[in-house]
Amino acid sequence: METDVLIIGGGPAGLSAAYETASRGLNVTIIEETWYLGGQLVQQTQSFEDMPNHYRQLCGFEIAENLIKKVEPFGIHVLTDHTLIGLYENGEMGISNDRDVFPVKASKIIMATGAAEIAVPFPKWTLPGIMTAGAAQILINRDRVLPGTKTILIGSSSFAFELAKQLHEVGIEVKGIVEQQSDIVLQNNCLIDEIEKLNIPILKNTKVIEAEGKGQVETLVIESNQGPQRIDVDFVCLDGGRNPILEAFLIANCSLSYRKILGGWVPDYDLNFETSSEGVYVAGNSTGITSKAAIFLTGSLSGISVCESLGKINSTEASQMKNLFWEELYQVEQQVNLEGWNSRLKHIEGYMGPNSHQSLSGIGRKING
Repeated sequence: METDVLIIGGGPAGLSAAYETASRGLNVTIIEETWYLGGQLVQQTQSFEDMPNHYRQLCGFEIAENLIKKVEPFGIHVLTDHTLIGLYENGEMGISNDRDVFPVKASKIIMATGAAEIAVPFPKWTLPGIMTAGAAQILINRDRVLPGTKTILIGSSSFAFELAKQLHEVGIEVKGIVEQQSDIVLQNNCLIDEIEKLNIPILKNTKVIEAEGKGQVETLVIESNQGPQRIDVDFVCLDGGRNPILEAFLIANCSLSYRKILGGWVPDYDLNFETSSEGVYVAGNSTGITSKAAIFLTGSLSGISVCESLGKINSTEASQMKNLFWEELYQVEQQVNLEGWNSRLKHIEGYMGPNSHQSLSGIGRKING
């Protein structure tokens, strides 16, 4: 099988990259390990502030539907329930559907593999009823199943606060959001105010001691400055953050660097989002976990870079388009995650080297200034 562009991952980053490439006449193939396109957006019923301008005020599932409809006219070859499992000696990618393995020869590859949730281990955290925040969201939004009637969330990112609102809206009693540190991770004051208006306690400086229960979680023991406290629950949501999913980059022999602010190990890439493996590009949360906007905009940026490399866009037009997407990303992240923005630029500069000739107007200034 041959294709101009092979995209690994059919979430928002992969679909954004697919639109930029397929709409300019390139033959595009998407490999997606699940049975549907759209990624985590499919089960998200909330809207987000840190989004590209044209997606603000839309719910997650609406954005997913928008993206899927946007790429439909271009005849993209979509292989759901398929995964990348290896690399042939001749550079072709080994793709499997769990029954057969076949090679795919691609001129360019865009890795949009997303991120994985991090669990929060503590004594007896493997009791039934203790799950990641993402799993709870899938149950209530996609499967229409209530995971329980009373819960506690461990972790204080925007995801935890958004989930707390959703759980409350479907009638589940949220007994608190627990954060071990003195400050919560979330910086969005509006979302904090919403949670406080719902009378959901935000428990800072609070440690989880253990879970208790016979056959499933029944009690969570926490400890704060006021001493230990036992809280009756029938499920617990864990929000330990997310890490970029890296297996595909290891298969493609891409070099990695550790950036704590970006979520841990991240593939090295330049301003065009090309990795250390020639012809392999990166998009989405795999570029570093900073904001929702970055998922879409890095997908578009990598797609434009591929089009430029394959001669579908001239360098002047490509530069203009990339500058616009970079500027939009900067405008979002200076408000919601300036630390993440700066860490991304340092990551790029660290890979390219401070004396690299490659630059984009505006972005080069921000990196060096």
